[in-house]
Amino acid sequence: MMLKPIATVLLAFSFMTATLPTPTLAGTVHPTTAITKDLETAVNTQIRHELEAAYFYLALANVYEQQALFGFAHWFTVQFFEETTHARLMMKFLTDKGNDVRLETLQPTSVKKELTAMDGATLGLQAEEAQTGRIHTLYELARSAKAYDLENVMAFFVKEQVQEESSFTDLQQKLKIIGTSPEGLLALDRDLLARPMPVVQPLPVIGP
Repeated sequence: MMLKPIATVLLAFSFMTATLPTPTLAGTVHPTTAITKDLETAVNTQIRHELEAAYFYLALANVYEQQALFGFAHWFTVQFFEETTHARLMMKFLTDKGNDVRLETLQPTSVKKELTAMDGATLGLQAEEAQTGRIHTLYELARSAKAYDLENVMAFFVKEQVQEESSFTDLQQKLKIIGTSPEGLLALDRDLLARPMPVVQPLPVIGP
């Protein structure tokens, strides 16, 4: 029996802590490897942005679940996991470097219950475009500071954002083709259920 998307989040999230990196002990210092405090702060802020994006996509998933568009709910639930994985990768980088991970307070997320499928695709694309701008800024900061390890990590996310934006652009295009057809919308909703749910596993090594 297939779980609904929101229930899947709760089930899968319960396993995520098992693979989270071990936090650096308080007071531990790695002066030869740690990035600067300014860069540390910038990465921690980006971690917050990634988690806020996850929070936003979970809110959208809930809206579409209430509309009985379970394919859209599932699709945005998968997007939720994408963003939390991005945050975890950045957290692991800071931990591995001997820097401090500080989870900042998330901004509240509120979305209207009357959102159409196109509204969600448009809002998602706008969110990813904003995220791309932040990633590019952090990449430039790392390059300017000659923090080559951080630059390499951010280069991974620069490439990742191309795929993130493309997924929303593709969704928009399909919705434009469907137009006002209820049958087309329901067919797409069924198709979106096929988006694979991420398997929670140890974080990959980010490379070029």
